Amino acid sequence: MALQARLDRIIEAAQTHPRKPIRTGREPGGKRGPKQRHSRNIFPDRDMYVRVLEELWLDIEPHTGRWAPDGKSLAVPPDMGQIGNVLIRLRDDPTGFQSAATAGKLVERLDSLQVFLTTRTMRRYFSGDPKQARNRFGGDPRQIANAIAGVPLVGLWRSLKLCGATPHKCRVKMGKPAIPSYIRRKHPLFARALDANQGLPLLSSFVVRYTRHNDPAIRDLKAIDLEKLWSASRPTA
Repeated sequence: MALQARLDRIIEAAQTHPRKPIRTGREPGGKRGPKQRHSRNIFPDRDMYVRVLEELWLDIEPHTGRWAPDGKSLAVPPDMGQIGNVLIRLRDDPTGFQSAATAGKLVERLDSLQVFLTTRTMRRYFSGDPKQARNRFGGDPRQIANAIAGVPLVGLWRSLKLCGATPHKCRVKMGKPAIPSYIRRKHPLFARALDANQGLPLLSSFVVRYTRHNDPAIRDLKAIDLEKLWSASRPTA
């Protein structure tokens, strides 16, 4: 009898103060989530920007400027006119096809590129200075592509976050003109050996002994390939 009375009280309380039903999903007519702001082409566009920038990187990198040692100002500001000229030459090349069209898109985004290269919070990470604890961008053309791929629908930081996320990282094979810059950033010991210019036999010996099997960007390059790439990247007198 006591148990039955207790059950009657529980049933009466449930009928008097019913709980709200638990929602298992969005019901028809319910509030929608935030709309997708960036273009669905942001990642294919980023990949095309990477291809073009890396193919032109030997001509573009010298004009991206240099950050001062104090990290507070630009010692050498980027020359956007020269960067624009490099891209315009490709854009106007009648044999450029898709690369020419991509270069045209990059020309349209030169203002955003200038912001990326001159804004302190962005530029000091792009400087490539290994002494900086947060050397996030480090002179990498792929970070330029990440930053401007979503413009103008999203801002530079939002575009960087979207394109830099692990599921969406660029899988494009690195263009050979960008490899010398990559080696200087990621393999300084390797770069010093190439700068020494001691001849192909000594370089071949060093390449064989240098541990690089975990880096797919340079893993399959031979000494003669590296020597050619390094010679092309040396500034002319």
